[in-house]
Amino acid sequence: MSKNLLNDAELADQLAVASNALQAQFRQRETERVALYTEMQRIANAPPARVDLAEWLADFVEKTLAEEPHGHRTKLIQHLEGLRNNYAGREEVKASWLTSYWSGLEDFAWLLLPLMAETLKANCAKVADSIHWPNPGLPVAERAKKVAELEAQAAALAQKMEALVDRANRLNIKLTI
Repeated sequence: MSKNLLNDAELADQLAVASNALQAQFRQRETERVALYTEMQRIANAPPARVDLAEWLADFVEKTLAEEPHGHRTKLIQHLEGLRNNYAGREEVKASWLTSYWSGLEDFAWLLLPLMAETLKANCAKVADSIHWPNPGLPVAERAKKVAELEAQAAALAQKMEALVDRANRLNIKLTI
């Protein structure tokens, strides 16, 4: 009988070792799962990459030119033509007219924007590089692909975790995180 008790004790020890090993694997897989989902969230919520910022700035220039609000540039040119025709030779009137009508550099920029559009767009990368931009994320074009890769890894990991749970259930072992 003593021999049977020893075998039972050895069997109980082996079961405890197996249970601890399954529990450790399960916790490790859970840690990996959390890390994958954390990385997916980081990718989704990260600031855009500088290359995206440069593209968005160039698009802004293009759209701004295409959607000139209420013919603003045209009105400014008409007012300048009026200044030429109505105030020729009267410098003090020209200066007061310009400062009273124009809101400042924005109005002047509207006059120059079509002439500078290509130069502005070509230099958007330099502007993006000059801005303090901590922790940029992946370029938007690469984000979906990277998230899909992580989702595939998460699905494979979920299958491994299910297999561990099935093994534990067969041994009547409850796995906990």
